[in-house]
Amino acid sequence: MRDMCEDWPALAGLIDQIAPERREWDKADVLAQRSDWREFVRELTGAQDVDIDRALADFRDDAEFQTAFRPRLDELDTLPAAGDLRFHSLTLYAMVRLVKPRIVVETGVASGKSSSMILLALHHNQEGVLHSVDLPNPVGQELPDGASTHTGSREVGWLVPDYLRERWRLNLGNSLPVLATLAAEETVIDIFMHDSLHTDEHVTAELETVAPCLHPGSVVLIDNADMMEGALTRFAQHHQQQESLGYRNLAGMVWR
Repeated sequence: MRDMCEDWPALAGLIDQIAPERREWDKADVLAQRSDWREFVRELTGAQDVDIDRALADFRDDAEFQTAFRPRLDELDTLPAAGDLRFHSLTLYAMVRLVKPRIVVETGVASGKSSSMILLALHHNQEGVLHSVDLPNPVGQELPDGASTHTGSREVGWLVPDYLRERWRLNLGNSLPVLATLAAEETVIDIFMHDSLHTDEHVTAELETVAPCLHPGSVVLIDNADMMEGALTRFAQHHQQQESLGYRNLAGMVWR
């Protein structure tokens, strides 16, 4: 995997400098100045800089989303200031906005930060559906990969604003049988996002399950790629695909 992030500490520092109440939105201006981030997005979407700028502006200027989402983020208030989820969620928004998918599938929801950003992009695109899969994690239970993804007393995906839920299909259960059912029902998956159990065996099984639904131009994304031992690279090699790309710990590839 080719890592395209040139200086993560410097980028994290810039995001940390933004006032907490503006961080989620003003980081769009930080990313707009990052040539390495732009290259990562261009490589995976085929978009031009003008399209990337428009996507970031649409996110930053959406007053309805800010009004609905900011109080929920304030309630969450458990993520580090420049944590990878806070950072990569905007990357997910940009990817979906630019690819303009009809079908997006993600595994791993928890509170629903990434789901919200994907759904916002679909809302702006005025097309597409998000199929999300999550196996709720009880309070106090640590997953085999060391993560703790419980939502306390809140439901899975509680961060997602009500007005964005029309395009959302939430499936609760183990991702592998749910993905098998989705694969049987959907002829194509335009974007697949793994963010569930981060073990080499599990992510490989997820990828192989959805592989028959991928088509030329489909984008495959893996969050927390640093927790696995090259699952996406081996998957790409097995299917004779091009080298996967990384930005910090978000990995991606385009199906050819």
